[in-house]
Amino acid sequence: MNSHARGTALAAAAIALLLGVPAFRGGAQSQGGAPLSLKWAFIGLEKGGQKRVIDFAASPSVRAGDRLQVYIEALTSAHVYLFLYDSNKDLTLLYPENPRAPAASGGEGGGRILPAEDEWFTFDEATGEEQFYLLASVKRLSRLEDLTAAWVRNQKSAEAKARVLEEIKAQRRLHSGLTAAVEKGVPMAGTFQSRAMGPEILGEATLAEAKGFYARTLRFAHE
Repeated sequence: MNSHARGTALAAAAIALLLGVPAFRGGAQSQGGAPLSLKWAFIGLEKGGQKRVIDFAASPSVRAGDRLQVYIEALTSAHVYLFLYDSNKDLTLLYPENPRAPAASGGEGGGRILPAEDEWFTFDEATGEEQFYLLASVKRLSRLEDLTAAWVRNQKSAEAKARVLEEIKAQRRLHSGLTAAVEKGVPMAGTFQSRAMGPEILGEATLAEAKGFYARTLRFAHE
């Protein structure tokens, strides 16, 4: 997958949010702690130019050339992390740009569109499972940040990449078995259309409410 507008390759196949890994299977996790509220959506661009929120309950699939944007908005103070682990086993940090600066200001209107409002990620021809992992925590995940920073400095190191992946799994294990996050659909109006994102976006964003920690894995079958 790559970002056409800047011509920046983001990993050969697709984006993965490294937040929860094998045992997760797409469910959401929460832990006890301060309230955490996060709004997110993955937006696809249809051939006719229509923007539509992707429904992960329907096991979505993508093909080469399909385009994607990601929206993240922390409604309470939180540290948010988004990674890509694609079908080529390449790892990409999608958010934040600086692995040591994951803070997202709480409050309406503080969202981010990735890669940018007028740019899109584009799936390439490499097939397989594309995973997105999303992590949000009231407390900074300092070890994850340190390991990610070390990997960013040396992205050719398989060992450094493996350490990041293992830490993501460790965070999921640490918070497993605790109170499940509550997720619900919320209208797109006010979330996106007020942000000059062009024509109406069909579908609903996801509003997740948790205690202290939230993790979500989003998977695409790349055909």
